[in-house]
Amino acid sequence: MAEGVNRSTTQRYAVVTGANKGIGFEICKQLASHGIIVVLTARDEKRGTEALEKFKGFGVSDHVVFHQLDVVDPASVASLAEFVKNQFGRLDILVNNAGLRGSEVDADTLEAVVTGAGNIPNEWAKGVLSDAESLTEERVDEVLNEFLKDFKEGALQAKCWPAFMAAYAVTKASMNAYTRILARKYPSFCINCVCPGYVKTDINYNTGTFTVEEGAAGPVKLALLPNGGPSGLFFFRDEASSFECMAFALSLSIYLPSSSFLFGRYAIVTGANKGMGFEICKQLASHGIKVVLTARDEKRGAEALEKLKGSGVSDHVVFHQLDVVDPASVASLAEFVKNQFGRLDILVNNAGMLGTVIDADALEAAVIGDGVSLYVYTRRYIMILSSRNLVSNLALCGIDELNVIEDCSKNIPNEWAKGVLSDAESLTEERVDEVLNEFLKDFKEGALEAKCWPTFLAAYTVAKASMNAYTRILARKYPSFGINCVCPGYVKTAMNYNTGTFTVEEGAACPVKLALLPDGGPSGLFFFRDEASSFE
Repeated sequence: MAEGVNRSTTQRYAVVTGANKGIGFEICKQLASHGIIVVLTARDEKRGTEALEKFKGFGVSDHVVFHQLDVVDPASVASLAEFVKNQFGRLDILVNNAGLRGSEVDADTLEAVVTGAGNIPNEWAKGVLSDAESLTEERVDEVLNEFLKDFKEGALQAKCWPAFMAAYAVTKASMNAYTRILARKYPSFCINCVCPGYVKTDINYNTGTFTVEEGAAGPVKLALLPNGGPSGLFFFRDEASSFECMAFALSLSIYLPSSSFLFGRYAIVTGANKGMGFEICKQLASHGIKVVLTARDEKRGAEALEKLKGSGVSDHVVFHQLDVVDPASVASLAEFVKNQFGRLDILVNNAGMLGTVIDADALEAAVIGDGVSLYVYTRRYIMILSSRNLVSNLALCGIDELNVIEDCSKNIPNEWAKGVLSDAESLTEERVDEVLNEFLKDFKEGALEAKCWPTFLAAYTVAKASMNAYTRILARKYPSFGINCVCPGYVKTAMNYNTGTFTVEEGAACPVKLALLPDGGPSGLFFFRDEASSFE
C-alpha cells in the first residue's frame, strides 16, 4: 500500500506508537482524515493488523499502514526507521503514545499518581527537573539513577520520593523534562507534550470523563501545527500550560486549571436516594467522579439509580445499600469500596433519620496498605435519641438548622456544654461524649429546661452542635484531609414538605463545591452555603 504513495512535497507522513487501540488508534484515524499517511504501530503484529482491518469501515484505510514496533527494542526501532526511509523518504509527525504498565495497576491507583502530580517532594529532584535552562539528558539520568538507588535500598519515603506509584510518577516527570531538552536541541522542530484529559480507555478501566475522540483531538491539533509553531511546551488538552505551575507533570493528567477535571476520584454520598443526597450524586458525577449512591432501602436506592439514566451521568454512579446505624451494613459498604476502588476520596455525610434516632452516621471506608492504597477512616460517632413529640416539628429544621449550626452557642444555653463544645483546642471525642451523656441523663430525668438545655428541638440541636464539634476534632486528627461541615440553606425537600427557599440544585451546589476543593484547601470549618462562617 505504501509503495503506491505519491511522495509529493505536500504529502505528510506520521508515525503513531501504541496505536492498535484507545487514543493511539483514534489519533491515527483523525490524522488520516486530514489526508496524512499514518504508520500505525503496535508491539503485537496480530493486534496491529486487526486494528488496520478496522479502518476499512472508516473511509481512511488508504491512508493507514501498519508496521510492528516495540519501543524498548532497538532492533525493532531500527526496522521501523528503515521502513519509513524507504517508503516515504522522511517523517513529518511522530506521536509518542506507547506506554508500558509493567505490573497490573487498578484504575484507582493510577488516579492516585495523577492527582499527586506536582507532588514529587524530593527537593533536589524537583530542582533539577524544574531548571529549564540547565536541563540536560545527563541531569535527568542523575535523577533517575538516584531514584533507582533509593528504590533498591527501600529508601523512597525517607528520601521524599512520591508515595504512590513512584516509578511511574518519576518517569513521567522525566519524560516531560526530556521534551524541553529535545525542543532546545532541535529548534526547527515542534516538540511538545500533551495531557489529553482523563479519557475512557482500557488502561483506566473505562472510568474516564472524555471519549477517545475528544482525547485524541488535543494531540492531533498539536501534530497539525504549522512550521514555526510553539515548541517545548506542555498542553492540557488544547491549551498551553506551564511546567512550573504543574511542577512534575504527568502526561496523563496533571495541572488542573479547574476542579471540574477530576481524574477517577471516588465518592460516597449517604442518604442519597432522593432530595439533596440525590442531587449531590448527580452533580459530583457530572464532574467525572465515580459516586456510590447509598440508601437504607434497596428498592428506593435502585429506583434512584434508574432515574439517573436520563441525566447522562449514570455511568459514573453505582448503588450500594447502607444503613448508617447498622455496623454490619457499614462494614459491607467499606468492603465494597475497598474491593472495587481501593480507596475513598470524598464522603458526603448526608444521611439523617426521623423518629427516635434523629441523626447518626457511621462510615469506615477506605484504603490502607503498602503505599499503593490508603484507608480513610471516619468513625461512627453520634446517635442521639429524641422523643416522638419532636418529629412533627422536623419539617422546620431547615430554618432552625441554620441557627443551630451557625451559632450553636446561642442555641445551647447550658454554659458548661457551650464551653466544652466551643473550646476548639481542648475538644476531644471523650469531651463531646460527656456533653451527650449529660444531655441524655437530663433528658431522661425531665430536667432539660432546669439544666438550661434548648427547649425547642433539643435533641436535634445538641446532636448538630456535637457533630460540628466532631468535624473540628477530625480535621485536627487528619490534617491532610479536607473535613468541613456545611449548611446548604433552607432547601425544598420532602423532609420539610418542600417549603424551603432554595432548590435542591442550589442546595447541593454548596456541599459539592466543598467536596471538590483541592488538596490543601480549608479544613475544620463551618460553611453557610458557600461561605466560611464561625462556629462561635
